[in-house]
Amino acid sequence: ALVLFLKPGSLFAQCPSGFSEVIVTIQPDQFPGETSWSLKDLSGTILAAGGSVGDTLCVPQGICLIFEIRDSYGDGMCCSFGNGFYAVAVNSVIQAAGGQFTFNEYSYINCPPGTHCGSAFTVYEDTLYTSYGSSIWHSFTPDSTGTYNVSTCFPSNSCDTRLWIYDHCTGLIWNNDMAGTLFYNDSTCGVQAFIP
Repeated sequence: ALVLFLKPGSLFAQCPSGFSEVIVTIQPDQFPGETSWSLKDLSGTILAAGGSVGDTLCVPQGICLIFEIRDSYGDGMCCSFGNGFYAVAVNSVIQAAGGQFTFNEYSYINCPPGTHCGSAFTVYEDTLYTSYGSSIWHSFTPDSTGTYNVSTCFPSNSCDTRLWIYDHCTGLIWNNDMAGTLFYNDSTCGVQAFIP
């Protein structure tokens, strides 16, 4: 079970041993009603959320944090209508900051490799890889033009798997369907997936 100690408005709060202080700072632009944010753990549990006001909380040390900032109009927080910005600090060290984006922007803090597209594991042709977790990202760059098979169909795999193949990370908005994919497969060989 995840235990959180919420301390809104306390910029110099002391967290108990084994916990880190996370400060979310929001400086909205001239349209604060367009701004919202959330801070989640790796399993998708919302640890904190808000609008145009930040928050301070204590989270277990080393936990993977996924921060999302949103603008409902799609013009970010900077610079056409004010100099808005956001910042996320863990134990007084800025881990994510910005303001120029469109509808949303994600930041991954203390997250292990393979957690998101930008930290994908590099994989190589004709090699078997074992991954554990609900969503693991891999990156493959072919060394020549041709046809490549991607498969989770092998005798020792009893996991229900799905495959999504994209040709980019920047600007990628991932979800559980096949929107934006080059290829997608849910179940070709039982509950495993194969893409030729």
